[in-house]
Amino acid sequence: MKEMNLKTHLEMYLSLRETLGGVPRNHKRALESFVRYLTDHCDPSNVRAQTAIDWARGPDGQRGACTQYVLLSLARGFLTYLKASCPETEIPGRNLIGSWRRPNPYIVPDSELERVLELISNRANRTKDKDAQLWHYTCGCIISLIACTGLRVREAISLQIEDVQLDATPPRLHIRKTKFKKSRWVPLHPTAAVKLREYQQTMHVPITESSGPFFLSILRKKIQYRHFHRSIRKTLRRAGILKRGEKGFSFQALRHTFAVKRLKSWYEAGADARTLAPHLSVYMGHVNVAATYWYISSTPELLVSASALFESFCRQGDVE
Repeated sequence: MKEMNLKTHLEMYLSLRETLGGVPRNHKRALESFVRYLTDHCDPSNVRAQTAIDWARGPDGQRGACTQYVLLSLARGFLTYLKASCPETEIPGRNLIGSWRRPNPYIVPDSELERVLELISNRANRTKDKDAQLWHYTCGCIISLIACTGLRVREAISLQIEDVQLDATPPRLHIRKTKFKKSRWVPLHPTAAVKLREYQQTMHVPITESSGPFFLSILRKKIQYRHFHRSIRKTLRRAGILKRGEKGFSFQALRHTFAVKRLKSWYEAGADARTLAPHLSVYMGHVNVAATYWYISSTPELLVSASALFESFCRQGDVE
């Protein structure tokens, strides 16, 4: 098989993956790197499992266990596809590289979230720079929105004016083709809609226009993720809320916390979380419900609530 032919197989594989839900950009780049590695280190028509393992480990095996595990999984997927056309292709076993377990999520306590929002608000009040005041106000609004909806931070900062439909019934956000190229509607609690309307009025976001970013940077343009992320982390480190090398407050933690609280409230109310979880999966933009169930198995609070519900079920005599 020639180099171009191998690249063609990758293009066809990626095209297939796109039809099944999309391919994250970093996965695509990793697979392109894998194809280049195969071309340089082996006969592409006779790929050995060890070659895929060597690629996943990196030079001198310097990659971390998590990265190795993910890269080998990506290689396995492509090689499984390739084997249909090239029967000599070897597919490395799943556990040839140590398995990786997704770390337990950090659940942000209400008191910590309140402290973060208060800190950002105080920074806005202390400065006399009007642009700085508006920037801190914007940061506080975005963090609040993530906390009460479970949005990914890139989804929040990418919202366009037309996506924020506060006069609809119920008020809602239109999240357009983000991760896995999926779009979805995110209904808002009325109190969240009130805060977003206040932001719109304070920042003079043109209600009549249908295009342009909803959340504005100091330059009144779309917010860049890198700038937003760096600004928040710098603020939290100065306040001692975030310490290097320690698990703590983050945008992803807010998303985890939202999911855990929602599932926990269903369990405590005696609702059937098993049938409701798919709704939460769609709301949060998960590619499948398994990503949502992970919150149950990885969070002690949810396990306690689930076991309490099961014990109550047994005491009713439904289970011997």
